[in-house]
Amino acid sequence: MHRLSRILRNAFLIAVLVGLWAPLGGYAQTQRALLIGIDTYASDDGTSRGSTRGWTNLDGAVNDARTMQALLVSRFGFEEDNTTLLLNRDATREGILAAVRTHLIEQAEAGDEVVFFYAGHGSQVKNTASTEADRMDETIVPSDAHLGVQDVRDKEMRQLFGELLDRGVELTLIYDSCHSGSVTRGVAPGKTRALKPNPEPIHAPGPALPPPQEREGVLVLSAAQDSEKAKEVKDDEGTSHGAFTWALTRTLRTMPLDLPADLMFQRVRALMRAHGFSQEPVIEGRPSRRDRALFAGAGTGTYGGTRVAALGNIVAGAVDLQGGRALGLVPGTELRKLYAEGQAPADSNQHVRVRIVSVRGLARSEATVIQGDPSTIHGGDFFLVDRWVASGGTPLRVWLPPALDPAVMARTQSVFAALRRNQNWTWVTDPTQTPPTHAVLWSGTEWTLTRPDGSTTSIGTTLSAERVAQALGEVRKPVVLFASLPPTSAIAQTLNTKLSALDRPVARAQSLEDAHYVLGGTVQRGRPAYYWFYRPATEGVTSAVPPRITRAVEATNVDRVGAVLADFVYRIDRSWGWLQLESPPDAPHFPYALAGFEETQTGTFVAPTDTLHWRAHYRVVLEASPDALRSAQRSFDAGLVKRYFYIFAIDIEGNGTLLYGTGNSENTVNFVDDIPDPERIVLPRSGKSLFQSWPTRQGELEREVDTFVLLTTSEPLSDPTILNFTGVRSRGERAGVQSPFERALFSIAHGTRGTTPAVPSAWSIQRVPMVSTRPH
Repeated sequence: MHRLSRILRNAFLIAVLVGLWAPLGGYAQTQRALLIGIDTYASDDGTSRGSTRGWTNLDGAVNDARTMQALLVSRFGFEEDNTTLLLNRDATREGILAAVRTHLIEQAEAGDEVVFFYAGHGSQVKNTASTEADRMDETIVPSDAHLGVQDVRDKEMRQLFGELLDRGVELTLIYDSCHSGSVTRGVAPGKTRALKPNPEPIHAPGPALPPPQEREGVLVLSAAQDSEKAKEVKDDEGTSHGAFTWALTRTLRTMPLDLPADLMFQRVRALMRAHGFSQEPVIEGRPSRRDRALFAGAGTGTYGGTRVAALGNIVAGAVDLQGGRALGLVPGTELRKLYAEGQAPADSNQHVRVRIVSVRGLARSEATVIQGDPSTIHGGDFFLVDRWVASGGTPLRVWLPPALDPAVMARTQSVFAALRRNQNWTWVTDPTQTPPTHAVLWSGTEWTLTRPDGSTTSIGTTLSAERVAQALGEVRKPVVLFASLPPTSAIAQTLNTKLSALDRPVARAQSLEDAHYVLGGTVQRGRPAYYWFYRPATEGVTSAVPPRITRAVEATNVDRVGAVLADFVYRIDRSWGWLQLESPPDAPHFPYALAGFEETQTGTFVAPTDTLHWRAHYRVVLEASPDALRSAQRSFDAGLVKRYFYIFAIDIEGNGTLLYGTGNSENTVNFVDDIPDPERIVLPRSGKSLFQSWPTRQGELEREVDTFVLLTTSEPLSDPTILNFTGVRSRGERAGVQSPFERALFSIAHGTRGTTPAVPSAWSIQRVPMVSTRPH
């Protein structure tokens, strides 16, 4: 991990200028949005034209469009009447083109803000009139494309968006789709948002218009690079989303409203990278646009924070609120009523407070009054979140394959040996090191062969090398084959018992595709051996969590196998909690971000997209944008709020090391006035190094990922050493852990059970996953 240098590791007591939110720019005249989500592509009767395109339905595109609409309305000030949803069968080719013209172009006026969001399949079509080298136009696929209707080409959309921009609007385009039809590798790779190109070429000449992102006031966010696939995932409630939209909406619901789009995108990218998604999102636009907030009208009114309105039906102290999952609200969250000037009761104990008791979807929740007079609440009253339940986010989900009859275990092991010897394919024992193209898996009733497109073929109730070879006989491309040996019923039962006894329960995935970690099996020295592997890592990506356990555990003793495998899950679950922890929405935010690292000896800056080298010494670089500092300056009249910050690192085995903030020393620094270069702070300021990069698994991996965490709080942690944690289990709380916030952090860092308490909203967290490797 990281060998700490002998330095003074003291915490700065930061005087950060925070308080009432002040928007960085003018409000948009009118905000409008068109949101398209298409899950249904295949025809009900199975008769689709263009069968070579591989028609598949999606699961999360409609959810994405609905979630984005709820966020725009509940958090970013869009009027619901000015947002248009176009879903499934309504999102035909003509429906999409007509909606852009009717809802966006014809109503646009100078100064308006317009958002276009698309979630669904992307593709390509050959255009014989194109002047591009490959003559391929990129497309979005409408819901009636299976009937032979043409896709909507990028050049068609480019012309429509040009008309919109000519009217003087600010335009944000968001695409959760992709255009790559390349082969997908991995174990149960899941659904991707791309169809094969339309086999019927077109001849569509047209003017060579510049891409929208080259014009002033345009920002384009895309889910993946041109050669990559946009994947679907499931959130903590098992609801499907695009991986990009999942990360984007999670960032949008907690980030400061005035955060520049570039910094917002860095958070989205870091979240996707931390979870091992194989796609790399893209942001495009002029620097002047990327330096501004994602939505021009962000922020409504004087108050900062997340506000929700009370609806009209208030009965017996129960209040319906216009805000739900899209805002990250969960049961236990507390809100206070916002009063007009001079209307608040003189006694602050009489101010109305409510606590959320249930969440009813993306934009609705129910609360109960816990302080003040319920009769003073009226429909339209606003409430502000001020005590937040620190959510651990998506729980870690593991998948145990169905057990195999012990009577056939020996014969199955011999088949594995035959498959390993076959020269017609490349055999892999670790799918996280060499991503497979095909996988042989046990379903509980039969053996199946999984193909690159996610489809499966039965290869019989009894495994045989001949049946596998027959199923692979028609494959023309090189085959990389992975097979997983199932556990016996005794091992499965023991492991389930051990997992249930952990300090914090671990969720069981309902299917292989829904799992984060999967129990894999192999044959080692003639015996069955088992290990966990991170399913997304089988797609050839580098993740911030361990791709697999260091060594497979041989099944010489059932109880030992269960104990070792359960302990590994316990350790990883703690680092998983830190990767999932969300900041409160619109917390009075620390204006500085963890921007990267500086190599101590050479002074070379290492950005989050670059690589740390093992054995090199580094300092940490914090940066604040000029807009963030100006915003802080405008808050002088609101007073000063002290902010402590802590920097720690989590290695790929779930161990945490506190790098900065041990002493809670009371150093007050006014970054606006007292620092020569307030936009860039290097720690430690003494010029010494803060840490030395070092491999966790020496000699075993060529590259690793450590996650660096910047945690800021308005009150010092009484026991900062809770941010040091190892693989040793801990039960109960330490004596030094005092505040509800510290208890919430402790429950994540040490894997303890219990309900997470509501905590004040004046804290924030930022994560930066960094790849480290051998020096050149």
